[in-house]
This record gives sequence, C-alpha cells and structure tokens, in this order.
Amino acid sequence: MQFTGYSENESYFQYKAALSTSNPDTTPALTDVTVTWDPMGIEDMFNTGLLPLSPNPASGTVQIRFNLGDAAPVEISIFDITGRRVNTVLMEAVPAGNHSTYLDMQTPGIYFCRMTSGDVIAT
Repeated sequence: MQFTGYSENESYFQYKAALSTSNPDTTPALTDVTVTWDPMGIEDMFNTGLLPLSPNPASGTVQIRFNLGDAAPVEISIFDITGRRVNTVLMEAVPAGNHSTYLDMQTPGIYFCRMTSGDVIAT
C-alpha cells in the first residue's frame, strides 16, 4: 500500500499479511481482512482498562470510555490537579465489553480520571 502526500493532520495505518501453506504446490490466497482499532494499543479489545477521555483537554461534557474483560462493578472518579476528588460515578452491574459514560465538567482544566473495577485500577 502506497501513501503519498502525508502531512501531520492525516492518519493512516500499516498492515502485514503473512501467507503460508504446507503444500508447496498450492499458492496461498488472502480472502478476507478485518481491521480493528484500539487507542490503548491492546491486542485484546476486552481487557479491562480506561481509554483516553474526549475531549482532551476536558471542558463541558466529557466522554469517559472503558473496557471490561468480565462483568463487574465499576467506580469512576475524577480528580483535579490538586488531587481533590470532584466527581464520582458508581456503576453496580456492568457487563463485559466496551462502555462509555458522560460527565459535565464545571470548570475547564486538568483532571485525572481513575477507574476501579475489581483488582484493576487505571488512571
């Protein structure tokens, strides 16, 4: 795949297809390609973890996205730059998979988001 005219405002991805066969008389053929994207760079989309917040920097309504490998309760806490907790969201029964919630940030600024689910703590 050839990319031309790339600039800082453009995005692209690269891929590699390795084809092999145990029969030297047969030519392997690529019949299907599936592309997935994970901003955390994790191979398994269902690992428990916190994804980047949007918009960043935080102002107005902020989307908080996270993944759960197994069904579990989730606590999401927002802290300001001084370490003061400014908001907490508790979700009791969250199934495995990709999820998001929205919070209104009263004051634009720098915030830290901490997700706790079982033994996993992600900030």
